[in-house]
Amino acid sequence: MKKPMRMKCCRRKYNSSGFTLIEVIVVMIVVGILATIAIPSYIALNRSSRVTSAVNELVSTCNYARSEAVTRSEPVTICKSNALNTACVTNGTGWQQGWIVFVDLNADGAITAGNDTILRVQAAIGGVTMDGGGTVDDFLTYARTGFLDLNDDDVADRTIEVTSDSNQMDIVFAKTGRVRTERN
Repeated sequence: MKKPMRMKCCRRKYNSSGFTLIEVIVVMIVVGILATIAIPSYIALNRSSRVTSAVNELVSTCNYARSEAVTRSEPVTICKSNALNTACVTNGTGWQQGWIVFVDLNADGAITAGNDTILRVQAAIGGVTMDGGGTVDDFLTYARTGFLDLNDDDVADRTIEVTSDSNQMDIVFAKTGRVRTERN
């Protein structure tokens, strides 16, 4: 008796690969839940980081200006700059517009052409508001001793508030020239 002949050429073995629809839906749900939890935290972290970065920029600039005032034995001023970073401004714009550090020989808080030397320029800082709140409106001048020249006998500290939505840090300037930060 003859065995029936099987056709091996036509028989195919199918191997399935990939994910089932249920597996894909479960993964999408898990990713959605994680994104819902993580995105608000990331946004808050980003805002806090912007505030910290702006504070660090101004604090390092103040330390530099104080060091230069002592080294040069001349007054050094930090003033709010205009949009082009070419001159000091005295209007209502905040410190986030940028600032200029310069040797201020006549200690008037303004750049005098041919007389004062510009040492450093900081461009605008986005995403934050930096307000002197009436205590540090337009400029800070470090005397040749490293102390702040506040042009009055008041010994109260001066403060610049740096905010981004609900995140706030204060930069506090003592008359001695020391700068510290406080988180609110």
